[in-house]
Amino acid sequence: MTPSPDLAAWLKAFETALRPLPADLRADVVREIAGHLNERSEAGGLAPALAAMGRPGDMARPYVEDFQMTEALAGTNPADVVLAVLGRARRSLVALGVAVAGGLFYLLAFSFALITVLKPVTPRNVGLWNRDGHFNFGAVYGTADLGPDLLGYWILPLCVGLSVVCFMAATLAFRTFGRATVRR
Repeated sequence: MTPSPDLAAWLKAFETALRPLPADLRADVVREIAGHLNERSEAGGLAPALAAMGRPGDMARPYVEDFQMTEALAGTNPADVVLAVLGRARRSLVALGVAVAGGLFYLLAFSFALITVLKPVTPRNVGLWNRDGHFNFGAVYGTADLGPDLLGYWILPLCVGLSVVCFMAATLAFRTFGRATVRR
């Protein structure tokens, strides 16, 4: 059976929207959706079947997003997972929340790593101080007298550990969210 011009155009647009998928997977998805459309059109006509499917790009989006998330989760680069989650964050408050929280943890990891690097370079300006009941932590420049450094060089292993924990927490949050969205 040859597809009608409307069906052929819809399927062509759907296949174009699936372009990020590998050719064999793209062909399988198009074949599956074409079968569903043929069954629906036999039962109630082509126009209602196409209307029920919606726009080809909207129909293709979940397939593309799941493929991108699966590929990102299979890799070792956390940035790929972050980008895949950010792609979903445009339409999901949960994804946006994970992106913001994960981004903050990555920022904290970077900050703690930076403190670790700066302590040997400018030891008088990096540390933990308590002056008049006010704590200052991190790299502080331009202040006259902060008082004695409470941690000294013990800030190095502390910040290395905190940096690793923050990095792992952010990566775990992104990967967990990514796996949960692919399973749906």
